[in-house]
Amino acid sequence: MKTILKTSIITFSFLLMFVILTINDSFAVTDTLDAAADNTLYESAFGSLSNAKGQYFFTGTTLSNLIRRGVINFNVAGSIPPGAVITDVKLELHMSKTISDSRRVKLFKITKSWTEGTSQAFGEEGGGIGSQTSDVTWIHTYYNSVFWNNAGGDYDPNESASTNVDQIGFYTWNSAEMITDVQNWIDGNSPEYGWIIKGDEADFGTAKRFDSRENSDVSLRPRLIITYTFTGIALDLKVLNEGFYDNGVAVSDTFRVNLRSSASPYGIIDSSIAYHNTKSWFVFNNAPTGNYYIEVNQRNSINTWSKLPQSFISGSFSNYDFTTAKSKAYGDNQLLEGGVATIYSGDVNKDGFVNLTDVLIVYNGAVAFQTGYVQGDVNGNNIVDLTDILITYNNATAFVTVLKP
Repeated sequence: MKTILKTSIITFSFLLMFVILTINDSFAVTDTLDAAADNTLYESAFGSLSNAKGQYFFTGTTLSNLIRRGVINFNVAGSIPPGAVITDVKLELHMSKTISDSRRVKLFKITKSWTEGTSQAFGEEGGGIGSQTSDVTWIHTYYNSVFWNNAGGDYDPNESASTNVDQIGFYTWNSAEMITDVQNWIDGNSPEYGWIIKGDEADFGTAKRFDSRENSDVSLRPRLIITYTFTGIALDLKVLNEGFYDNGVAVSDTFRVNLRSSASPYGIIDSSIAYHNTKSWFVFNNAPTGNYYIEVNQRNSINTWSKLPQSFISGSFSNYDFTTAKSKAYGDNQLLEGGVATIYSGDVNKDGFVNLTDVLIVYNGAVAFQTGYVQGDVNGNNIVDLTDILITYNNATAFVTVLKP
């Protein structure tokens, strides 16, 4: 009788969980992120040592009592959709060499922006190498012109996590504070600069060597494992605007993305706005699971639709990349620039056509020396000038128009 009752309770629990998830359209997702940057802060009064591209970074103290601290960042906000609710965070590092027994190694949230740099030490890398421009060092966030407020790095004094690190092997950091750190980065409540990793600095010869993101063995590189739930649809979208893109550099602007019905008359199901550069998250809170066309709308470009309807699942995320080929847009309605597909610019009055009316608007703006955030600024430099006229004129003569089902 007890066995039957226990089985019934378990079955009911699973059914209840399924019902709750179905009602909320919320599912657990686990992502494993690679480090975006890491380095070692080598104690040095003049910041003369670094190791940006080395295979290792270090914590603790050397036998001569010089401090080593690791810094690491994962670009979490660029990898996890806005609105995600973080439920678990684990940092996994591989320690590959040690001169000490078990020591406590702690994480602290970095509070100032820093750059990895380009230096690369050789051999065991414990002594670092001469700092190069843009390296992070003991006293610099950017060698040799931007500094930490405090030598050895600026960080929140409240510990994010800690664990004992003994002999060679994998080690994991996991805590409620790490969940809070990541949630704040996702929500934009605090800037994301990663963590500083500190070993035992109270004794001589406590150094631990960890494998970095550049390590030749991919399986030994740092990993950040994040579990989260998400309600709604998140679209990781890559798209470029002809006028706002030049030689690999894109100017940021506000984009609106519509999810449109896959059936005539292709009405708008949901919309999302983001300040977009090249690749951004667009979050839709009202669209149910279904197949939708993606429509991209920017202030003075041709609205551009995806080639086909895309499948979306509420409580999950999808990605779409317009830039890989003209054919990613409906009717191949894009322009190739250096092998990269971009949406057409010049629809200044947003009537679905680039024509003489748009050219005249831009021309009049140039004659009036218009500046700032205005419709006629087709290349995003906050000045209406000859360049804007030429972009619009060329697309008008090519009879560029919106193409859609």
